[in-house]
Amino acid sequence: MRTGLHQWLALTRAYVVAWLLTPRHACISLAAAVGYLAVINQSFVVALTPRVRVGVHTKDANIGQHIRDELMGKGLAVIAYATPAEALHALSNGLLMAVVDVAPRMECVTVSFAGRNPLMDRELVNVLFQMTANLAEKVRTRYRLNIQGISYTPHAVRAFVTANLVSFLLLSLIIINGGIVQVLAVEGQTLFTQLLTPVSRAVLLAARLSSGILVSLAVFLLAYALCVPVVGLPLPARPLAWLAVCLLQLLSTGAVYVYLALIIRRYIPFAQISVISVTLLTFASGAVTPFEVMPQWERVFATCTPALYMIRSMRAVMLATEPLRLNDLVVLAMWGLAGSMLAYLRLRRMTLV
Repeated sequence: MRTGLHQWLALTRAYVVAWLLTPRHACISLAAAVGYLAVINQSFVVALTPRVRVGVHTKDANIGQHIRDELMGKGLAVIAYATPAEALHALSNGLLMAVVDVAPRMECVTVSFAGRNPLMDRELVNVLFQMTANLAEKVRTRYRLNIQGISYTPHAVRAFVTANLVSFLLLSLIIINGGIVQVLAVEGQTLFTQLLTPVSRAVLLAARLSSGILVSLAVFLLAYALCVPVVGLPLPARPLAWLAVCLLQLLSTGAVYVYLALIIRRYIPFAQISVISVTLLTFASGAVTPFEVMPQWERVFATCTPALYMIRSMRAVMLATEPLRLNDLVVLAMWGLAGSMLAYLRLRRMTLV
């Protein structure tokens, strides 16, 4: 046990030192990370669908019917509630994206947003504002409009988009520093030389994953620290939890891509598969298109990949607008465990061939 620990530490140190001795690769990796963070603050178009639910409460049946007809005409799903408290409770539990409460006697319309997705809120606010204006014109009453929980200020949008895409920077870094390094070790016969030594296969795998995770995390944190004052990136709401989630995501994806590297064993095919998989995961994660408005087939695909759980956990620790879900962390840990086991079995098979 002690010998294996010493071997693991020595190999991990050797891998990190080897990376540091190639400053060109280090500078390219850092420059790419800075550039990624500098350009990710962009807006996305969100198309509203019946999966976007709006709660409505009013004592006036005619007003309620008018709101229902207009919102359903815009493609939204409308759910009526007997009391404002019931509607707000459903909003806080994630069942609704917004609540419209009309009090005709007080001549007041209150629109409450979930505040979890500023891109969704931005699309909804246009529809709900137009609905309120049409309602006032129909009943010839001047309503006072109250807005609660809106979250599409420039700072909120920047923080939201950053939380969405940070996971893919981590994914790209671990592919470079874990998967590609492993492919190069196979092509250069370095791995086979190591397999002839008395070092156990588990230690070899742990060293490769540890060094890749440490290097990737160091580059990511340095790039993020540089971009906070320059670009205005937000600081995470829960720093320690954020760091832990970053480590978990690096471990879960790193193990999978090291296994793929051991299976593919050639640089160009591995690079091609990596680019395609990262693109697919980006669009299936809910980062570009909110999960609520995805087609059914895409929702099924998203739940079968780690990307959805990566994005949700990263939002929870960076924005603190929703709780950190234990099942998301468990799924990511299972991906890491499965990738590690498959990579270990592949290493054992390579020694026997």
